[in-house]
Amino acid sequence: MADIVPPFTHESATKKVKTAQALWNTKDPSLVIQAYTSTSIWRNRSTFLTGHASILSFLTAKWQRELDYRLRKELFAFTDNKIAVQFWYEYRDEEAAEEGKEVWRRCYGLEDWTFDEQGKMRKRMMSANEVEIGRGERWFGEGVDVDAKKSAQRNLKEAAAESKRLATDPNLLSSLSRKQAFASHNLLKADTAAAGEDFERKRAWDWTIEESEKWDKRMDKKAKHREDVAFQDYRQDSRKVYKRQLREMKPDTEGYEKDKMAAVQKAALSGALEIVETEDGELVAVDRSGTFYSTADSTDFVENKPDRAAVDRLVKDLGKAEETRLRKRRDRGKGEDDGDVTYINDKNKQFNAKLARHYNKYTAEIRDSFERGTMI
Repeated sequence: MADIVPPFTHESATKKVKTAQALWNTKDPSLVIQAYTSTSIWRNRSTFLTGHASILSFLTAKWQRELDYRLRKELFAFTDNKIAVQFWYEYRDEEAAEEGKEVWRRCYGLEDWTFDEQGKMRKRMMSANEVEIGRGERWFGEGVDVDAKKSAQRNLKEAAAESKRLATDPNLLSSLSRKQAFASHNLLKADTAAAGEDFERKRAWDWTIEESEKWDKRMDKKAKHREDVAFQDYRQDSRKVYKRQLREMKPDTEGYEKDKMAAVQKAALSGALEIVETEDGELVAVDRSGTFYSTADSTDFVENKPDRAAVDRLVKDLGKAEETRLRKRRDRGKGEDDGDVTYINDKNKQFNAKLARHYNKYTAEIRDSFERGTMI
């Protein structure tokens, strides 16, 4: 693998990828490690490694866990000394095999390779996801060439099906897009830290001003939401309850429009409203007497009678608030029969209890006299 050196062409980059594929399919850590520099830096998902010793240990453990491992790599992009690779591999789970089960998994991922002048890899960054598959779903079964056209077509078909599923499920697409944004940000931070660079400087260099401002705004909103979860004061707590009730409220817009039209028609018949046609043919309701539309002095709203569903919703909210209050009271250790509350928090309660243990025998008579009103 080291005989193919930068700068790469499409042909040499493809050859480099396929050589790496053949090397990894040997599942021999001592052979694989020869393609990397002695100080090579790896990020394998959430595992960070540096140097031959740690990489050798990692690969040995990997192929002990992943039985019948078979891998395919394809060139994704390249520059003078960098290559991006997409890969797929399948293996049989060793842990499940010990329990007498046959569990197969397929891994999909991307790699970012950086090479030195001698063609050895000095940095490898890998991200991947795994799925469990059935034995009949394997692409790289026994006797199947990992580079065969059939496996490529099968992969393309599954990728198209996944794209179609995402296109028809906007919620999933939005969720994946959000997760991808956070993953990309964390990956950039990890890569920058591994290279010993300043993340904020690199972000300012790579991102536009609009992208940086958008991301910072997003992070601020997330931080504020996280802070908003904890109790701050009763005003803030009431605001949270109000916002929750607004989210849960499902207004009947169709019913509102019907009631509105009925009220307008009724007012027009009684003379409170006059329907006027403008020059462009639009019908406008004009309040001639000034009694139809509500003002600060209006009292017509007192005649409004909410429907049964609205009353039930109000009762339910009040009941829920009371249950929450009683639950929090019990959590704080304040039962209904605890008597007077002589403390302001749990710490103060403990201090008062300690005082009572030591001094009650001296102060009980004085306290009782105060309560009877017989204290001199």
